[in-house]
Amino acid sequence: MLACLQSERAFAGTYVMRSCNVPGERPAPSAPWKWVHAPNTYANDECASGGGFGLNAGPMQRVTAAGVRLDQPSKAITISRVRLWMVARLSGGGSSLFVAAASDANGVTSAQDIFGPPGGDTLTSPFVSPVLAEDTGGYVVLLSCSGSTSDGCTPSSPNPLEIRGAEVTLEEEVAPTVSVDGGTLLDGGAQRGIRTVNYTLNDRESGVASVAVVLGNREVALQDFAGECRYSGFAACPTHRSGSLGVDSRKVPDGAYPLALRVTDAAGNAKTVQAPSPIQIINESASRPNGRDATTDARLTAAFVGRRGTTVTVPYNRRVVVRGRLTTSAGQPIRNAKVEVTEAPSVGRGRIVTGETITSASGTYRYISRRRSGSRTLQLRYRASLGHANVAAVARLRVNVAAASRLRVALRGVRVSYGGLVVSRPIPVAGMLVYVEGRAVGGAWTRFAQRRTDRTGRFSGRYRLRVHRPGVRLQFRVRIPKQRGYPFVPSVSRAITRTVR
Repeated sequence: MLACLQSERAFAGTYVMRSCNVPGERPAPSAPWKWVHAPNTYANDECASGGGFGLNAGPMQRVTAAGVRLDQPSKAITISRVRLWMVARLSGGGSSLFVAAASDANGVTSAQDIFGPPGGDTLTSPFVSPVLAEDTGGYVVLLSCSGSTSDGCTPSSPNPLEIRGAEVTLEEEVAPTVSVDGGTLLDGGAQRGIRTVNYTLNDRESGVASVAVVLGNREVALQDFAGECRYSGFAACPTHRSGSLGVDSRKVPDGAYPLALRVTDAAGNAKTVQAPSPIQIINESASRPNGRDATTDARLTAAFVGRRGTTVTVPYNRRVVVRGRLTTSAGQPIRNAKVEVTEAPSVGRGRIVTGETITSASGTYRYISRRRSGSRTLQLRYRASLGHANVAAVARLRVNVAAASRLRVALRGVRVSYGGLVVSRPIPVAGMLVYVEGRAVGGAWTRFAQRRTDRTGRFSGRYRLRVHRPGVRLQFRVRIPKQRGYPFVPSVSRAITRTVR
């Protein structure tokens, strides 16, 4: 591990956290909002089924209040502004119901009335709080019984307070931490071609958003974790990452360069660590022809073995074999040449260098792509001179990977119990949306349940058949729809058959 020799100054960055069903955004859990109860009030959370979260309430005592509250997880994160898509159903008998919001900063509470009776639907025009005081650590939306008469409040609706979506602007200024954990670029001696840098990243506040490798003043590698950032909790992105970055040293001229690793969190705070010794690059002086009969006038072909076209869809955890040929424009094979292969994931902007293959005496080559991976683009490149950045020939292929899931079903009379697991990883922090479908054998498939998995990809539920028909054979399956930020194409699981008893 290399010590941090140089660091950028952190600044107060902002980012957003979305809960429930914010218009135009992916659904999210109601957490980390919590409930504040009074007698005859109950938590209501229908975010997973497209609704909102808030309160179910019966008669409320006069001068009482209940609601939902958001509290900062640590002093490092403060609440800057709140945007709420709300419905307030405040008509009823007795004293008047009203909705207010209150924020807490340094022990001082500031309140603001939002709705008085009769209330109404404001989904297209959300409530937006003013910019809150510095160090605001809590925010609460309250349903209150005013006590305007000697009676309590009896709401006409059982669901008088419903927040369909909440978008909270958060602020934090804690820089992430980063360590350089080795890699071939730090092996010592002169470096050339494609090398690696290993890293460990941590940010307990907003989470890690990206990491970059810098040689001198030029960024030579970037890994963006945007596809894993859900912005549905105080940590918008993963709080810990470790891995390796492929570095193309040919992006800089020969010479000695300081090596630095720069990490940025979801709020925009950045930190840089620098290696104690410069890296010596010698690509130009080490360049030599790449293969016998090497030429810049080259032709490179690529195809999937056993499949047609430049795009294929394969099951999860299935290897993909690529073959092709490298020749001159006249068709002369280029023998014993290195062909570089990169795999660009469909989620995120980072390009990962994965390997290389060598052409045979006839100019042909073979490459086996990774198995446990999502949808991606393969790029195969030939350079006429080893050590040079100029690419003489390129071929591209697209691999779509189908999402994979497992389902188990128990059928007892009219009661159906089911559970399952989404196998294709990584699973988004907010879980996966899955559809459970059923049919009588030979009939049309019908969706009877919609579930969101937990972080491990697991889901379960129960269903009651409308009619009890002993002897009828029923089939069940799971459908995984297309989902933003998930690097797999839609799929259905293998059908399970059960007989009604």
